Amino acid sequence: MAAITIRDLDGDVKERLRVRAAVNGRSMEAEARAILEAATAKPARPKNIGVAFIELGREFGGIELDLPSREEPDKRPTVFSPEWEAERAAYNAEVSRKRAAKSADAT
Repeated sequence: MAAITIRDLDGDVKERLRVRAAVNGRSMEAEARAILEAATAKPARPKNIGVAFIELGREFGGIELDLPSREEPDKRPTVFSPEWEAERAAYNAEVSRKRAAKSADAT
């Protein structure tokens, strides 16, 4: 076992250590040892965020989701507004123009 000496310890810190040791039913030396062991313990392996969410859900009784049936997918086609189609066409034209300009500059 190793021994250490702590010099210039503030009297206030020593008093708080004495009170903490008394509250925990230990000597000041045992309390200081417990504090050092806790402070230098290997940290627990961090949890995967998915595992953390699962554990949190279990803690609160789980989560009920109203999910659509996988057996009968929604077969309706996606319909976009004419405004959206016009914006998409304008965007694609602008991207094509910039690519053409960049190609022309590269040659």
